[in-house]
Order: sequence, then structure tokens, then C-alpha cells
Amino acid sequence: MALLGEFSTFVAEELEKRIFVGGDKASFRSKVIDALMLPSFEKPRIWSEWIREYDSLRIEKLTWSVGFGKSEGYILSPLNQEGLLPGVLALHDHGGEKYWGKSKIVDVGFELDSSLLDHQRRYYGSRAWANELAKKGYVVFVPDLFGFESRRIKVSDLSPSLIAELLTPPLAVTEGGAYENLDSTLDDSLSHREGYNALARSLEHLIAKVLLSGGYTWAGYTVAEDLVSLDILGTHPLVDSSRLGCGGLSLGGLRSVLLSAVSPQIQASFVVGFMTTFKDLVLNKANRHTWIAYAPALSHLGEFGELLYAHAPKPLLIQHGMKDDLFTFSEAQESSTRIQSFYHDHPDHFTFTAYDDVHLFDEEMQEEAFAFLGRFL
Repeated sequence: MALLGEFSTFVAEELEKRIFVGGDKASFRSKVIDALMLPSFEKPRIWSEWIREYDSLRIEKLTWSVGFGKSEGYILSPLNQEGLLPGVLALHDHGGEKYWGKSKIVDVGFELDSSLLDHQRRYYGSRAWANELAKKGYVVFVPDLFGFESRRIKVSDLSPSLIAELLTPPLAVTEGGAYENLDSTLDDSLSHREGYNALARSLEHLIAKVLLSGGYTWAGYTVAEDLVSLDILGTHPLVDSSRLGCGGLSLGGLRSVLLSAVSPQIQASFVVGFMTTFKDLVLNKANRHTWIAYAPALSHLGEFGELLYAHAPKPLLIQHGMKDDLFTFSEAQESSTRIQSFYHDHPDHFTFTAYDDVHLFDEEMQEEAFAFLGRFL
């Protein structure tokens, strides 16, 4: 049965009428950018907060602003490096965990909260994969994305009435009714992480509405922040800006698709656990994904995988679990087949690997991704 019955079927049939055109790569990239409706951020001033040595790595904490709030990120590189190194933008996941962002995939040497250890165990084979990649000879930049960790919407920024509304169980909501179930103890501290994540689930709808009302999409806003992060990485004194890559799991995979589609600077990328079709979202899976995945005009350009037309034939690795219930695996295969058609002159530049597993990026998958980057960066 379709997600919304006949309505989902109707929308899916409309999708079938759209034809991918392609054409000039630069022109197609511009169409993707227009469809995302991303904001334009000025080049920010970057502050280096500290530099330390840990885990055979040089680790630097950077901060910057894109107009409101403060963004944070870690730059990791091998100790005693000689010359410039390729740079990789390591993109963190969503996972229903917004209290944390960059900290899910990096270890800077401070004691990790048990929630981070549990997250790394579930999704990453108990590894901080950004560290493992940096050890192999890369400068790895791990920034927070809007909505996560340093880029969270803080409880202290919200009115008590709005918090009460967002935390009210749906069946208790009546039009214009009162909200009285506010947990007055909820704050921004780590001890209230679970409460914040519950609030953040409802807050996503409001953030998306605000962005759409302002003429943006959350997908576009995400790309705009990732473009800033890519520029920070590319201009860092340790980095060879001609050898830049990106990749990540889940939301990180989505971000890798979108960034690769819009930025000619990306020379190689990997996408883990986020390959789909717009048709599958309409018919089956739209309820399983964050608002960050949706920008309506993108589907007028082609199917989801075809967004990578502008990136091809630059190297691309897609990894997907056959037991990943966030997606219909046959649709992930369908999108990958469409992408493969862009690589007929460079078949060695595209790899699709299916794993008999669930939604994760474990050690085996990481090592494949690292080897892939090693071939091309």
C-alpha cells in the first residue's frame, strides 16, 4: 500500500512524466543550485580556538559565523606531515541525535559521553572514523551542521509556550487549545539531552516552515553551510585545494550527494546509506527522513541519483545496506544504475557496493571508502 494511498500514487505518476535532460554540466549545476534555493553567505572570519596533539594527529578547533550563532569544527591531520595533503569534508549523520553533531564521528581526546559511545557503536563499529581517515594522510574537517551541537536551536532561545506546544502529544492538541505539559526543568545541559532530542523532532517542522516562509529550503540551507565549510577546508594552510573530497553516512550521505552536485571543487566523494528515488519517497519512505532531505524543485530536474550528473565522471562511491529499512533497496539500485550511465567513458570512477547489513558505516565499509579516496585524491 502506498504511503498516503491514492494521493501518493497520483504524485508518483506525475513524477513519471518528468524527463531528465542533462545537457551542459555547468548549466545543470546552476539549475540544481536554483532548485535548492540556498542562501548566499559571505566568507566568514575564522578563529583558531586551540591546537593539540592526540591519537597521532594534530587537532585544531575552529569557530566561525555565517550570520547568526557560532559554528564549530575540528581539523585533523597527521603529525609531522610534509607538504600539502588532500582534504576531506567529513559529514556527520542525523540519527535522531541533534544534541551532538561533529562529535559523533571524531575523537579529540576528551572523555566521550556514554551517548556518543553508544552512537559510534551502533553506526560506526565503535570508531571515530574521521580520526582513522586522517591517519591515512588526509586533512579532515568535521564541522557542525545547522541544527546540531554548536548549531542547535537552544532551549533558552525558545518561549515556554512554544516548548510546551512542541512537546504536547499529538492527540492532546486541539485547535487553539492550551498546552500544559511543559517540563519546566528542560534546559540546554547534557543531562537533558534526551529531552532536547524529543523537542528537536517537533522543532524540525517549525524550522522547515520558517525557512520556506523566508524563501529557502532546509536542503539548500544545508548546502550553503557545507559550501562555507568546504571553503574553510580548501583555504586551510595544510590543504592542497586541488584535492578535495567529501562523504558521510545517512544525512552525511545526503549532504555528500548535494555538495557533489553543486560544487566543482569536489574531486571525489562517497555516499553511505542515502541513495533513493523521489518516487520511493513519495510512495513509501517520506515519513522516515528529516526535512533536510526535501527541496521540491529538485524532482523537476530528474530522479534523485541524476542530481549527480554535474559531478560525473569524477570519482564516486555509493555504499548501501540491503537491510536498511529507511530505503527500498531496489530503488537505491535503480538510482545507482542511472548514475552509472554517466560513467560509461570512465567506468572505474564509479562504484556501487551493496552490503548485507542495516543502516551503518562500519569498519569494513570505512576501509573501502578510505581505499577509494586513496585511489583518486
